[in-house]
Amino acid sequence: MLLERYPECGNLLLRPSGDGADGVSVTTRQMHNGTHVVRHYKVKREGPKYVIDVEQPFSCTSLDAVVNYFVSHTKKALVPFLLDEDYEKVLGYVEADKENGENVWVAPSAPGPEPKVFNGGLGRKLPVSSAQPLFPTAGLADMTAELQKKLEKRRALEH
Repeated sequence: MLLERYPECGNLLLRPSGDGADGVSVTTRQMHNGTHVVRHYKVKREGPKYVIDVEQPFSCTSLDAVVNYFVSHTKKALVPFLLDEDYEKVLGYVEADKENGENVWVAPSAPGPEPKVFNGGLGRKLPVSSAQPLFPTAGLADMTAELQKKLEKRRALEH
């Protein structure tokens, strides 16, 4: 879903495997003959190594090497997904205000004290993926344009 929603952020996603094993999976999304094609690849953990489960299995020493394998073996057609968002420093969540039903950002504090509630909006912007279901898409085009510029800069640095 991330690859579909934010194509400007890359088309290769490294994620935990769906089988509950110790490995990971790589998901790619590319346009082929006018249709988006999504493909999933298993990456098995074998001791200290990661083995990409393709016709001729390929062994890598790190997850970074797994990503580099996909990028280099596709002539850089695959680009690692990078949603350029700041990491949060305070754990928080959104809940409906008891008085007016408005969504508020709550930052829990240490046990005992009352949690901090930021009314009238969020104390900090939510990551894009979290904000999608809560807010209308107004302003999303600006964010998409900003992400596109960042992706272009990143690609320029690679060449």
